[in-house]
Amino acid sequence: IFGIYQTMAKPYGSGVYFNYNSQRCEITKMSKDIDYSDYIGIPGAVVYIDRYKGAIVIKNLDNVVVEEVKKDGDIIDLLSTFKIGSRL
Repeated sequence: IFGIYQTMAKPYGSGVYFNYNSQRCEITKMSKDIDYSDYIGIPGAVVYIDRYKGAIVIKNLDNVVVEEVKKDGDIIDLLSTFKIGSRL
């Protein structure tokens, strides 16, 4: 998923979107951090919430760290919106 983000993220691509609670959200900042271990879980699920960075870790092959998401052009609070086990 990190490779898709690098290819599709703005300003060069059309953006990376997902639907959450029937609302379209855009991932505007994502990283691949080697400090996080490989998690076992359902792909696309939140497996860790990093309160220090204000980010969430999503289970997939890369264990990507989502740092910023926008809904309707506004940045949403990841820590209060997503819980461990939430699926994107």
